Amino acid sequence: MELPKSISPNPLFTSTIEVRFTSNLNRYDLFEKINSVFREKFPTIEEGKIPQELKDHEEQFKYAPDFILKNDDFVISFSTKSISFEHVSEYTYWTNYFSFIKNSLEKVFELGFIESIDRCGVRYGSILDGQQNPNNVLKETPRMDINNMQSEFNGFQCIFNTDISKLFLQISTNVKLVKEGVTKTGLYVDIDASYAKELKPNNEVFAIIDKLHKDQKELFFGLLKKEYLETLNPKYN
Repeated sequence: MELPKSISPNPLFTSTIEVRFTSNLNRYDLFEKINSVFREKFPTIEEGKIPQELKDHEEQFKYAPDFILKNDDFVISFSTKSISFEHVSEYTYWTNYFSFIKNSLEKVFELGFIESIDRCGVRYGSILDGQQNPNNVLKETPRMDINNMQSEFNGFQCIFNTDISKLFLQISTNVKLVKEGVTKTGLYVDIDASYAKELKPNNEVFAIIDKLHKDQKELFFGLLKKEYLETLNPKYN
């Protein structure tokens, strides 16, 4: 399947790249190291909102950030167990985003505190604005007919596996989201592509992240009907 280089209007709502790792640093020493290489371009600093006690005892908060660095285009969130990157300005497509991630991670790796990498993740969430009926958008909508009762599609979760990736797909209907004062309502498609084998902090990580992005992109466009995709004005060059 040939994948578009761009679509317009772009339905992307959020895009996060995460690397989970093992380290012996405490949170304050970690902050000093990370801030030393990013403070010039990331002037805004915030502390994470999840208390350390919750992070220590609740699995769902284990990788929540201790600190957050921001500028007009990107957010870097990090803890003693993970670092993530989010594109918050108008999305300028993977070539530019990946260049930022690669350059940033190279600086982090050079600091030498990461012992091993446990997981790489690429998560994109898109809202298909105005699309209330999933049958108009998706090639397939799962259904069950039991005792003459017909099901109605109201959301879906599934895991797909590729040669290296696990892709967790979530589709939700009638979602309302607000970003920069603009409200969008429609079908929400969330894909979290991950690689969960041990890695060293080196160039192999970048190849894995790039492959995860390709896999999630193939899944996203593979979900869409050709007729709907054409309404997004795809460009292939």
